[in-house]
Amino acid sequence: MKLQPNTFFIVCLICSGLLASGCSWNNPYAAGTAFGGAASGFRLTAATSSGFISIELTFSQNLDPVDAEDTGNYSIPGLAINSAVLLAAGDTVRLITGQQADQQYTVTVSNVQNAANTLIISPPDNTADFNGIGYSGGEGSTPDITVPDDWGTIQQAIDNAAIGDVIYVRPGTYDERLIIDKRIILMGSGSGNNPAVDTIIESTTQTAGLDEYTVRIDTGGSSSAQRLVIKDLRVTGDIGTDGNKGTGIMIKTTDGHIKFENVASTGNQGNGIAFDITSSTTDIVLDYCYLSHNGNHGFRVPTSMPDITGLVIANSTFDGNTVAGVMLYTLGSSSDVTITDCVFAGNAVNSHTNAELLLYSFYGDATVVNITIISNGCESGIRLSGSSSLGTAGTVSFTNIYIRGTQQLAGTYPPAGLTITRYSNLNSVSFNNMDFKSTAPAGLFLGTITTNPVDIGSFIFDGTYTNDIELGRHGNSGGYAPTDVAVDATACTFVGALTDGDIEARVYHNPDDGNLGTVSWTTP
Repeated sequence: MKLQPNTFFIVCLICSGLLASGCSWNNPYAAGTAFGGAASGFRLTAATSSGFISIELTFSQNLDPVDAEDTGNYSIPGLAINSAVLLAAGDTVRLITGQQADQQYTVTVSNVQNAANTLIISPPDNTADFNGIGYSGGEGSTPDITVPDDWGTIQQAIDNAAIGDVIYVRPGTYDERLIIDKRIILMGSGSGNNPAVDTIIESTTQTAGLDEYTVRIDTGGSSSAQRLVIKDLRVTGDIGTDGNKGTGIMIKTTDGHIKFENVASTGNQGNGIAFDITSSTTDIVLDYCYLSHNGNHGFRVPTSMPDITGLVIANSTFDGNTVAGVMLYTLGSSSDVTITDCVFAGNAVNSHTNAELLLYSFYGDATVVNITIISNGCESGIRLSGSSSLGTAGTVSFTNIYIRGTQQLAGTYPPAGLTITRYSNLNSVSFNNMDFKSTAPAGLFLGTITTNPVDIGSFIFDGTYTNDIELGRHGNSGGYAPTDVAVDATACTFVGALTDGDIEARVYHNPDDGNLGTVSWTTP
């Protein structure tokens, strides 16, 4: 309601009279602030689709963390909101939603206060429009061949293309199995599930000897400037029973220099994207990809590959895959991996010894940054593991990791937000802003770390854990040594802990088992 000038004057007189007569008013808001949006400058400034099931909301001020992560404070007609995560900047919230369509949505925010609890967002500054799957690519905008205009099938277009050609595939559903045997740019119209506007490749038939893939890549590029590129399309529905069979996109070349851009590989009985090679490769890029609801892994690097250099997974979503969202197996010290700005949700729900993100027998370098994990009962949110020979971990950095949901699948390890096992030392592994608010037996599990002390950097433990930090053995097996090294947790925050005794009750270490090392922390 807007007060008229004379009304405002009368209210002022009444208030001044009340105050003069000894009455008091406890104003919960600081002097000079306002309750609401436009007058206060507290507003929702932008909403952007950051992936197929994620949206980032940016506000003009930092937010109250409890309000920011309450999903009931957000509404988007036509989209379920499954989780809300306040990012490290303090003014940005990542919403995890149902799968978005290629359309415009409106988000409304209510009951969210700023960090100082002096302002609450209100109309008209609490709504914003955004486009679902808000991605537009850049590579290969001028086609040399158009399907079905020039050739009736995609495979015919590939067979008749020259090296470096751009093949544009119009919207529709294409019942094909493809073999890509030359460097091209294969460009669809969109990676959604609407054939009126998107390009969907869905094989419904099997051919003897050709039943392991929908798209098979037999050659790559020649450099990072001359990559094989697949973009703006969806691969779905492949069938198979084990290993690589039923994989949506299979890479069978060591050439490297391959980029997937705005590609969805979903609903395949095997993997979304996988390698089937026995040598090393280089320069593999996934950008704005959606690998979901596949019967095996979303993205899989097998044990047969010794190394991969220049693997970049960015701005991508891994959702509902049966085994793991990303599985990197047995990569050696020459490997170099970057995983950034990705969402993992509901992978590995009933898959023992697996995780949303799994780096197994991994001795390479890795940068893992701005990752949101929303688990639904898997064993681990993230698992980093060496091999039975132990050895020194490579240079691995974890920054801005948000663990939510539940890790509850009882199996080889105590379910945990983050599991790290089977290394002689972790000297080159670093942790910064590890924001853990999930439900699990352990927040951080360290199993069979045997030589040097471990500095675990800055964790925020604010979840429901039996132990925020737990030391133990790899696989809970007597065949492995316990973690008997000192663990430095002095930079960690144990939310709600008021005394050393409170933290002691949330850490499993030497006082609980004399074979284990001792965890140190800062007295609250």
